[in-house]
Amino acid sequence: MIKLADIITADTWITSDHHWGHDNIRKFQNRPWNHFELMRERWIETVAEDDTVLHLGDLVCYAYRREESPESWIEGLPGKKFIILGNHDKYKTSWYERNGFSVVGRGDKPFMWNNICFSHEPLDGDWRLNIHGHTHLNNPPRPGKVNVSIEATDYRPVRLRDII
Repeated sequence: MIKLADIITADTWITSDHHWGHDNIRKFQNRPWNHFELMRERWIETVAEDDTVLHLGDLVCYAYRREESPESWIEGLPGKKFIILGNHDKYKTSWYERNGFSVVGRGDKPFMWNNICFSHEPLDGDWRLNIHGHTHLNNPPRPGKVNVSIEATDYRPVRLRDII
């Protein structure tokens, strides 16, 4: 089993809440009309093949269907990709692995690294910082919490060193 502590560095890319395949997320979060294409383009522009990416959940939206399959949006995304599953990540672990993501946890089980908590939803606890997704832009910033939902990061992954 992969231990995130062995792969996380200050150069790791962090991202969350793409919701590929969820057509209504555009109106719910006031995303641009081409948000699926924009997120894919910015990931490819930003992440190199040898880079490490930690996705904090809600990669695709299992419950929604559209002409394109979720696989078409994530196919070929560069990087060594790891995911902590979010509340919309309903596929089996094997589906994520077939599509290039190593599942390293679930949103209800935070991961700690250097006194930083990584989680899908924002959490309170005895740590220096909580890096999370889930809230999109629906909640105001809170001390000790950093929201990396895709809308909060200009639709691209961000380096951990730039967050901390």
